[in-house]
Amino acid sequence: MNHNNIPNWHYYEPRLAAVWARARTSQHYANLPSFTSQTFRSLSLTDKSEVKNDPWKFTTLNLSKAIRYYETTGTSGNVTPTPRTREDVETNVNSVASAWQRFLSPGDRVLSLLPSDIVPVGDLIAGVSEKIGAVHTRAYPYSAGISDWERVFSLWQNFKPTAVFAAPGVIRELTKIAMLRGTLTELASSVKVVLMLGEVTSDALRNRIASWWDCLAVNASYGSTETGTLAAGCRLGRLHLLVKANYFEVYTQDGKLIPLDNAILEEPNALVAGRLVVTPLNGFARPLLRYDTGDEITIGEPCGCKIEEPSIRIHGRSSDALALGDRSIYVEELEELIYEKTSALGYVVQLDDMQAPSRARILLERQPSNSNTIEDSETVRLIEELKSAIPAIPLDAVWLNNLPANSRSGAALKSWKASNVRVGEW
Repeated sequence: MNHNNIPNWHYYEPRLAAVWARARTSQHYANLPSFTSQTFRSLSLTDKSEVKNDPWKFTTLNLSKAIRYYETTGTSGNVTPTPRTREDVETNVNSVASAWQRFLSPGDRVLSLLPSDIVPVGDLIAGVSEKIGAVHTRAYPYSAGISDWERVFSLWQNFKPTAVFAAPGVIRELTKIAMLRGTLTELASSVKVVLMLGEVTSDALRNRIASWWDCLAVNASYGSTETGTLAAGCRLGRLHLLVKANYFEVYTQDGKLIPLDNAILEEPNALVAGRLVVTPLNGFARPLLRYDTGDEITIGEPCGCKIEEPSIRIHGRSSDALALGDRSIYVEELEELIYEKTSALGYVVQLDDMQAPSRARILLERQPSNSNTIEDSETVRLIEELKSAIPAIPLDAVWLNNLPANSRSGAALKSWKASNVRVGEW
């Protein structure tokens, strides 16, 4: 990793001091000493569960002083109230708009197929579109009584979007319906770019979507309701850290905490892997210090684009890892195999036991035009790869016409394990 592109400690120090000062006005951080580089580096990590269990202890204002109110999707079953001030909203929009100008231009027609109620992503896309000068509309197809797939297709005819934002599961479902109707080519004719966010997107799936829609397909951004946006995509599909808006550290498997400022990082060409820890520099309503995201990542893989910020690969949430035999498998690794080796539109992992599985089966959703011959050969290839990656337990795969709706409706925004893993019987 060329860490010369990461600001040094002299850039971060006054900005971290400002976040630290705001944080001290919250109940959780009220007893912090004055900021120094030493007090910051000796501060314990803020665990995700701490924020979930008592979110109001981390806020710095009365709710009536906020201009937006959101809640997380509740991965663990508990939602996290998240107010935002005008500064929170505007700084995040400005940071993301500068990155999304790689894909969006004035006059573009932006269609958001992402949920807009309660969560902030709908407002973010709207704010960035307005700032860039693109017209936008929202049509989440799972909004009961407001929008469904029929309404989406009707809207498409009138609006003819040039840019489509969606979770990967929703794009897969849209693609399947369009294939069944024979309208995919017609729908794709206006689309220049598909921008995916909200779920982990493997390179193989991104390439598949680009092929289906005959357009650019990219990872739009990565972040969370609690932190705001942490990374944005490039035209080659990689995500790149927003290093001027966030201070990043990585908690490695051997217990080291590696800060990503170029005064500290000792191996300029090394990859850094572990759990991502972040201090957002533009947190106002809820400033967070050394927040452990719980996401397993690798930073610094080479990218052929000209963007200076380091790349980040998201492997999945630590809590979503599947313990299969003596291996922990993350969503990104599994999806890379499935979408590289098969033509499946989607998948579900079936285990005989969720806690200590002794066997696994991959349920694959077929494309409408698939033949048994194609599926049989793809199954053989997939099982060979899976057995090589996960040799300790028996594995097989079967094809189905349809998978459960929550595996393709963007439900992994809430929890990949809840939407794509289930217990079955053999």
